Amino acid sequence: MLFLKGIAHGQQLKSWDNIGLSVSPSKKLNISVGQSYGFNFSPARLSFIQSGLSINYRIEKKIKVSGYYRHSLGFRSNGEKSHKFRIGGLVSLRKKREKNSISNSLLLEYHGKNETKYRARLIYVFRIQTKSEHFIKSIKLKPFFSTALFYNIGGNPIKIYDDRGNYLGKFVPFGFHRIRLTTGVSYSP
Repeated sequence: MLFLKGIAHGQQLKSWDNIGLSVSPSKKLNISVGQSYGFNFSPARLSFIQSGLSINYRIEKKIKVSGYYRHSLGFRSNGEKSHKFRIGGLVSLRKKREKNSISNSLLLEYHGKNETKYRARLIYVFRIQTKSEHFIKSIKLKPFFSTALFYNIGGNPIKIYDDRGNYLGKFVPFGFHRIRLTTGVSYSP
């Protein structure tokens, strides 16, 4: 199966575009490779390329475990490049209702030494996806909405500011860091 996905993200308008290939050697096992491209619109530039490999195993119809590796090549506005990697694992619980799918996932990521903001992250993801039959039956589009809550664990000290923008100092980043809302459409031919 080939998959394509686009995401608009953040306070500044960005696009995350993905393409990948997924193979299922058995009903329970799935292996995926993918490439993601991050684009900033203002100013217009390529911000990152990310390659990944994931292995997913469905324990039962509702429960899936996964392991993954991601390598990121970042392009900074000053022309410098950065290489980062992360490995992770997740457990996902999915419930299907009619033509909709709802999933709750918990991810634990460990980041390589080039990531200075944090050493590890715990991420909770809630996702709703619907099948294209709600819209156009002949096209295999799957609209989705997800929210991710990020909890950082360790890393190098980062600058912390209060609600008014006053500098408080540098602290090791333990705690909730961000929430990411994502909406998009995935296509599977």
